[in-house]
Amino acid sequence: MDRHLVISSDCHAGLLPGGYREYLDPQFREAFDVAHAKEIAATKAAEEHFLIQDINREWRKGHETALTGAWNHSERIKMLDDDGIAGEVIFPD
Repeated sequence: MDRHLVISSDCHAGLLPGGYREYLDPQFREAFDVAHAKEIAATKAAEEHFLIQDINREWRKGHETALTGAWNHSERIKMLDDDGIAGEVIFPD
């Protein structure tokens, strides 16, 4: 069987939303805090409205660590190794 080198080009990586605060100019941090709180509330409301909160919670069970791969380098490398991917092109979110 032929061997193939797999490079992924479908990767998005970023920080948890609150992690961007320290990179903002101080003059924008208060607005960020307000917007971030609204985003969290809107996400929770959407989960409830579309009745997906329980589905999301159930889907995440047992995958909590793997889901950190967008911002946790060690977990990302483990995921790539598990999938047999040699490298990837990363697009920042």
